Amino acid sequence: MKDTVGNRWFICWRRAVAPRLRLFAFPYAGGGASVFRSWVPLLPDGIELFGFQPPGREGRFSEPVPTSLDDVVTAGERVIRELARDGVPFAFFGHSLGALVAYSITCRMETASGVTPRHLIVSACVAPHRQTTVPDVHDLPDNDFIDWVQGLGGTPPEVWANAEMRELLLPILRADFRLVASFRDDDCEPLQTPITALGGESDHSVPHDALAAWQERTRSASAVYMLPGDHFFVHSTQGTVVERVLHVLGEPPSAGARPER
Repeated sequence: MKDTVGNRWFICWRRAVAPRLRLFAFPYAGGGASVFRSWVPLLPDGIELFGFQPPGREGRFSEPVPTSLDDVVTAGERVIRELARDGVPFAFFGHSLGALVAYSITCRMETASGVTPRHLIVSACVAPHRQTTVPDVHDLPDNDFIDWVQGLGGTPPEVWANAEMRELLLPILRADFRLVASFRDDDCEPLQTPITALGGESDHSVPHDALAAWQERTRSASAVYMLPGDHFFVHSTQGTVVERVLHVLGEPPSAGARPER
């Protein structure tokens, strides 16, 4: 069931009569809430899944793309805090840019009130204090920018070959990578929230040491798991990713879970 909450910043793909956990999932640059829709049959009953839906894509395509990471974080935190009033535990999963958003919201929540996620799971993302090693690509000429994005995998070449799709996608991706470039980690102390980092074995943009550095951003437990695939292993090994997320959260696999294709 699709359910829009919080002024459309999150879409809940499945409600539960008596939820025992809410999983908030934050997509990569250019992505929207639908990135996580196919997770629904892989999750056990009792887990509610909320996909983050920034402006400028999918159901919010007509709205201007965000220009401030702080505005995105503020909006996301507000909705999550409202939902958390009923006391249901929650956890965060973020892939690439989504990991920075999830981390920033966690920092904000710990600093403001101590209401925190049970676990922060970051995927395909360089640790915050290592972000200075991430290249600023948002101002590259179109062809150079497209070449860089293609190097990450995930975007079929036919998308860039289609002039209309190219015209639609380029401004969204540039805006999202501009948010990455604007990220600063100056005000966040190491978290009390446990952090688990996931990485792709063939993702040269986020090597193992950049993932392992996430352990420096928490006073609690931390772990790193490498999975087969490139930067977009979140799709190519989706079943394995969800299985690892559930394991980290101490949740059983869904009876409807399907093997990898």
